Amino acid sequence: MTPTARLADYILPASTFLEREELHFYPTQQRVNITRRVAKVAGLRNEYQMWHDLAHRLGFGEDLFPWRDDTEVNQWLLEPTGLTVEKLRSHPEGYVYKPVEYQKHLRGRLPTASGKLEFTSAYLQRLGLPEIPEYRPPSYRSQGDENYPFVMTTGARKSLFYHSRHQNIDRFRDVHPDAEVEIHPADAAGLGIADGDAVRVVSDLGELVIRAAVKHAAELRQGVVEIYHGWEDWRVNLLTHDDINDPISGFPLLKAVPVRIEKIEADKKP
Repeated sequence: MTPTARLADYILPASTFLEREELHFYPTQQRVNITRRVAKVAGLRNEYQMWHDLAHRLGFGEDLFPWRDDTEVNQWLLEPTGLTVEKLRSHPEGYVYKPVEYQKHLRGRLPTASGKLEFTSAYLQRLGLPEIPEYRPPSYRSQGDENYPFVMTTGARKSLFYHSRHQNIDRFRDVHPDAEVEIHPADAAGLGIADGDAVRVVSDLGELVIRAAVKHAAELRQGVVEIYHGWEDWRVNLLTHDDINDPISGFPLLKAVPVRIEKIEADKKP
């Protein structure tokens, strides 16, 4: 039961990739393949069959779910390409639907409006944004605050976890039992922090008590700390902003949050 599942009234576990055929496309190789169904549990339906049957019982199945099973869905997805499920099954290594061509620019125009290399963006210009990349110092440099001398970045993953997934697997949690804030050894020494100490990370929005992980100097830039995301009990989003976004991409401020690090004395640890 994940944190999300605990919020739900009904839990309908999905089938795994081993229990269904899936289409996979690899555009850089111009290749497509379909995985094999290698496992089946008697009496269980996959999620498509559940939605199909429910829609038909409610009277709108023919309009929205006319395909009998996921095989027919895959065939419908492939139909415009001229490929078939049977064709892909006969090529388990993947089917190259179009040979990869190199140096196409020597034989024709580039796929740009001018047909040439373009170093400006008319699209951005029409939106009132700079048509060429312009460096603008981040606010933590242009409007620095001595109360928050460190820059926190988030979003990296532990190799055994995928976002918050797999944290309920005991063997993986034996390797990574707790969340950590990674810190440069020089910064840790300046704050009197040792590896494994409990610290408080504070931004102008909130704070988080977490264990410090002092890294090798080559792993982290001095002045920067890293907190991996996806932990239920150490929610890094308590420190991040949801109202500051990149003006072009709209990406939220998750990579450069000003913070300070406070060591928690042994008699004050939670």
